[in-house]
Amino acid sequence: MAALADTGAMAVTDIARQEELRICRVLNTYRDSHIRARLYFIAPMGHSLKSLDRVTMKKLDSKGNIIPIIIKSDAISKSELTKFKIKITSKLVSSGIQIYQFPTDDKSAAEINRTVNAHLPFAVKGSTKERKIGKKMKVWRYPWGTVQVENEAHCDFMKLQDMPI
Repeated sequence: MAALADTGAMAVTDIARQEELRICRVLNTYRDSHIRARLYFIAPMGHSLKSLDRVTMKKLDSKGNIIPIIIKSDAISKSELTKFKIKITSKLVSSGIQIYQFPTDDKSAAEINRTVNAHLPFAVKGSTKERKIGKKMKVWRYPWGTVQVENEAHCDFMKLQDMPI
C-alpha cells in the first residue's frame, strides 16, 4: 500500500515537473497540487509535545514544511505560554524534527523573518464573531475580558496570516 502511495505521489510530481518545465504553460488547465506547508496544531494542555505529536511530526518533516501552531492559546496565561513554547521548541530540537524557518538570507525581509522565527511555534486563538472595538475586529469574549484575534499582543494570528511561504 505504501509503495502504491509513493508511486502515485511520484506520478503527480512528475506531471507537475513536466508542466513547470514547459516553455508555454497551460495554466488554466494546470492544477498545482503541491503542498507548500503543513500547519500542525498543538493543544496547550499537558507539559509539552505528546509522543504521538513527535512521531507524526517526524514522519511529516521529511515530506515538507511544518509550521507548529498552539491552538486555543488563551487557555493558559502569557507566562505559561512562553514556558510552553520553550518546551515545545526544545522537544522539537531534541527529537530532530525540522520545522519551517522563514528565510533570512534575503536582506529586504531578513529582519522581519528573524522576528517571525522567534515567535515559532505560533500561538493563536480564532473567532468568527466580529465586534466594534475602535474598529471592527474578530474577538472572543469571556466574562473577565475580550481576546482580540487581530491584536498581536493577544495572539500570533496576524503573523500567521501575513507570513510569506
